[in-house]
Amino acid sequence: MIEFRCPQCSQLIQAKPASVGKVSNCPQCRSEIQVPLPRKTSPEPPLPDENPRSQDAGNQLPRQSEGSGIAIERSTGSQRQTSEERYPALIILSRCFQWLAFFSGFIVIITIVVLILSAIVADNDTKRFSWIGQVLGVFFSGFFAVLVQLSISELIKLFLDIERNTRNR
Repeated sequence: MIEFRCPQCSQLIQAKPASVGKVSNCPQCRSEIQVPLPRKTSPEPPLPDENPRSQDAGNQLPRQSEGSGIAIERSTGSQRQTSEERYPALIILSRCFQWLAFFSGFIVIITIVVLILSAIVADNDTKRFSWIGQVLGVFFSGFFAVLVQLSISELIKLFLDIERNTRNR
């Protein structure tokens, strides 16, 4: 196997010797890469001016499609982990906040229905009109609680997206 690094994202890539000179996409950042000749030493990150796209146009081979037999594999030795693999507790926490928001909304709806039914069967007008304040209080406090819980869930997802995007550069 030939080991080399992607010039864009420095992902360590392994390729079969038969794929030397062929063009494909990096599995990490999807930029076009050309499989280089094997090196005698261990792979090092390329210098910024080394870019297979800047070579003479006559030396470049025609681009191969991804499913055309080019055997580019991810290295298991120093493979980067995605943010989901690095922070599984945050994924679980985000999902817990989503479920908590769902159940809170469900409880708010049940509470409002019970308050309306109790107002219908109330024996005097004072009790019947007091339910309006209770329903509005339950509705707005429940809506606020669901909104906060969903916001926390989305903020956690946003953090994971930002972390993943900054690592891919």
